[in-house]
Amino acid sequence: MLCIETYWKDAQVCRCPVCNHAFERRPDLKVNTFISELASNVLSLKAKDFDTWSAHSLQASPGAGVLCGICTDTPQEAIKSCVECQTSYCDVHLAPHHLAPGLKKHTLIEPVASLEGRICEEHNKLLMWFCRDDSALLCDVCSSSRHKEHSVVPVERAYDEKKNLLEHTEGKVQRMIQERLQNVVKVKESVKLSKTETEKVTASGQKTVEQEAGGVISESLKNSVSQLRTTLNKMNTDIQKLCDRSDVSNKATLRYMQQYEVNVLLDPDTAHPLLMISDDLKQVRYSMRSGWLANQISNPSMFTEHLAVLGNRSFSSRKFYFEVYVGQKTEWCLGMAAASVQRRGSLSRDLRSGLWPVHFGKVERIGVFVDYDRGQISFWDTEAATLIYSFTECFFTEELYPYFNPLLRIFSFCATLHADSSISP
Repeated sequence: MLCIETYWKDAQVCRCPVCNHAFERRPDLKVNTFISELASNVLSLKAKDFDTWSAHSLQASPGAGVLCGICTDTPQEAIKSCVECQTSYCDVHLAPHHLAPGLKKHTLIEPVASLEGRICEEHNKLLMWFCRDDSALLCDVCSSSRHKEHSVVPVERAYDEKKNLLEHTEGKVQRMIQERLQNVVKVKESVKLSKTETEKVTASGQKTVEQEAGGVISESLKNSVSQLRTTLNKMNTDIQKLCDRSDVSNKATLRYMQQYEVNVLLDPDTAHPLLMISDDLKQVRYSMRSGWLANQISNPSMFTEHLAVLGNRSFSSRKFYFEVYVGQKTEWCLGMAAASVQRRGSLSRDLRSGLWPVHFGKVERIGVFVDYDRGQISFWDTEAATLIYSFTECFFTEELYPYFNPLLRIFSFCATLHADSSISP
């Protein structure tokens, strides 16, 4: 970037050094992070792996170009290298290693150039192996001792593997660079083409607008209205399809719940004194009768200020379903109540009080489905097969009873009903 900035500093026009494009104003130069990162990776791989393995490899053929380290006048070609002496010897100067008792114990190998850095500092033996687990060069003793359980290969093989990996990585990086450069060229061509087309359209459009403005606007409005009508019709069709699917799904869900249907009767002992229960225990209605104060004191199970009655059957597990017929009543309240629900005094609307009610209107038959184990209570309009409301994630810890309330204002927190209104489970 410094080179380009120096060039632009003295130039009258700022041009791209690659495509020679002239800029109207001098652009801000930024580093291409993608290319920079790729270049750094390649240089890092080369410096860390390729050169290291080249320096420590034993790729040279035995004796090829390795000269005797003792010859002074005309160095002869070495035939052996001594690991302990770290020197290569020709045939003449190697003789002492065959004759002297102390030198006979030295380790002689095929001649290699420069033994520095290739000798194990601990065992003074040639580093002939490479440990893949620890990425370390090993001698024979190291490879058969503490690296015995590791993946160990000859240095030559490790060198070839590293070299192949580097070549593969370089090729991949080069392909990625070429792809990016091709994309840049395509973008430039696309921008250039778009600019040309825009200029043509602008020139042509200006003439057309001047000559046929009224006709073009009118035709455009007609097309827009037609497109809107088509879109609206499609949306209506899609909505109808969704409604049909929802209706089919709801009916199937309702049929599934109805297979858990149970018979529910009313419990007169829990009914408020102003509620009248039919002889078959299937209907409750409001009735102005006298003497109810004495009755409410005598029976602790009945509701005293809340015009309600419970079912005579409790549930503490699994699934169950029952239906309630409210007829032409405009308002009602029903649901499920815990066994410990407050019978005396006004009821709290807090769900923690043990009451899960729903009050609604203009529905003739309501289905109530309870999944005790999953903590769910749902209310359905069985005629329309639509969901009215669901209580979810409830935590039931005791028995549940069906709950019924004709919703009279006298003792209820809800709306009013006619005195002869009734609910039938």
